[in-house]
Amino acid sequence: MNRKLGVLFFLAFAVLCLSVILKAIDNQSSRTIRYTITEYIENPTTSTKEIIKITTAASEKAKKSTKTKLTDVKKNTVTTVSPSFPIDINSADVETLCFLDGIGETLAQSIVDYRNENGDFLNIEEIMNVYGIGENIFYSIRDNIYVENPFYLESEDVYEEIEDEPIIEEYPEETEDIEIITEEARLTLDEAAPVDLNTADAEVLMLLPHVDENIATNILELREKLGGFSNTYELLYIDELSDKQVSEIIDYVFIAENQENIS
Repeated sequence: MNRKLGVLFFLAFAVLCLSVILKAIDNQSSRTIRYTITEYIENPTTSTKEIIKITTAASEKAKKSTKTKLTDVKKNTVTTVSPSFPIDINSADVETLCFLDGIGETLAQSIVDYRNENGDFLNIEEIMNVYGIGENIFYSIRDNIYVENPFYLESEDVYEEIEDEPIIEEYPEETEDIEIITEEARLTLDEAAPVDLNTADAEVLMLLPHVDENIATNILELREKLGGFSNTYELLYIDELSDKQVSEIIDYVFIAENQENIS
């Protein structure tokens, strides 16, 4: 009798310890062990070996359940791997673009939207045409981005149409000596370029591609409104100019460093 009470006490202590461990893992195993003790109390003829065998089986079942759950957790765990730099901005998706400094999900989506609307980027500088990406962000990411076979417009290609424009002759009124402004007397773009956007007058601005008298006036008004241009891409504020036209213009303009704003 004392032997059975000793075994019972040992099993009760073991069940208490195992119940704490197995409670969160497998309630069924705990119930099996508790059922084993109950069975022993109600049926004392059950041998100690049989009780230990049943308890061991429940413990093994709990271990297998724990191992299975850990395996499921590993399968469901998603590991985020950083892409290799530099990144091709003509093929990268939103998730990949988010790895660039200063590029969040919103800007990354804007880059993809711009690419879908305007076609592939011709060069990495064109990314500054995307709304929200200024020179500061561009300088922080330019070493980590690239485009295959970058293309930059040559002056001959951009200005071929300008060279074919007719020269307008002006005749001053009521003068005895009429001066005819010929093609030779006009200032050429090669002579004027690069053009400082903050000092050029309307006549010089009209030498730029896609800039007529109306657009030149709009540039001067915008310059006055801004207190002077801070970067060449502010030409995008001119509604009459498309992104592609601005990209052609900026090759021939600049902003003088340390120049005071125009009042």
